[in-house]
Amino acid sequence: LLPLFVDFYGSLFGFESIHILDNGSNETLSPILTNAEKKGCKIIYGFDKPVDFENKGKIIGELITKNINKFNISLPLDCDEFLVLENSGERYILKELFYKYFYSLKNGAYLVKKRYLNNPYKKDNFYQPPKGHKYFFKNCPAHIDSVGFHSIKESSLIDEVKISSLAYFEYHNRSFKELIEKSKEKMKLRINLKNIPKKYSGRGHHLHKHLLMRSENDYIESMKDFEHFKFEELGILFNEIGHQIPFNLS
Repeated sequence: LLPLFVDFYGSLFGFESIHILDNGSNETLSPILTNAEKKGCKIIYGFDKPVDFENKGKIIGELITKNINKFNISLPLDCDEFLVLENSGERYILKELFYKYFYSLKNGAYLVKKRYLNNPYKKDNFYQPPKGHKYFFKNCPAHIDSVGFHSIKESSLIDEVKISSLAYFEYHNRSFKELIEKSKEKMKLRINLKNIPKKYSGRGHHLHKHLLMRSENDYIESMKDFEHFKFEELGILFNEIGHQIPFNLS
C-alpha cells in the first residue's frame, strides 16, 4: 500500500511533508522506498527491529515533537489509512478544504473519532467498527503511548483534547491468506503462535481474533455483523492518481 499512500498524501500535502519510518523492509520494498525518496519523501532508517514496531507510538511521537517548528500539523498514520473530511454525513477529499480546515484550528491535540474499515468482498463498501480512534497534533508535543496512535499522555495536551472533523478509511481487510500472514507477523512478539490463546486483551487484540478464525467463511461472516455504506469517491481519487482500489476481491 505504500506507493498509494505516498501518492495520495503527496497530492494533498506535498511529498516533502511525508516521513516514512522503515521498519526493516525486504528486497521488494526497498525500490518502493527509493522511489518515494526520489519524489521528495523523507525515509527514516534505523528502526528495523521488531521491538521498534512495538515502540512506534513513542518513536513517532518524539519525531513529531522534535519537528514542531518545521511542521505545524502532524498526522501519525499507518500506510493503510486514508483521511477524509466529514461534516454532517458528507465526506470530502479536497486539498483546499483540508488546508482551510487545518488553518482554522487552535493549537492542541485532536481526536479522529471516526474509523471505517473496507470490505474486500464488496467494492467501495465500508463499515464502522466499535473502536479505533486516533490523534493528530497542531503545534503541540505528541507523547503517544500506543502502537496504533490510539492514546496519548496528558503531557501532550494544550487545554483538552478536541474532536476533529477528520475520519479515516483503513484498508485493513485483505484476502484471508494475507490477513492471517500479516496478523502472525505483527503478533509474533505478543503471543505464542504455536499455541494461540483463546482469550487475549493486550496489544493487537483485533489481530488475535483473526488467528482464531477456522476458515475464510468465518472471516466473511465477521463483517456481516456491521452495517455497511458505499463511498465511491475514495476509489475514484485512487484511480485519478494512478492506483487501483486495494484488496478488491469483488
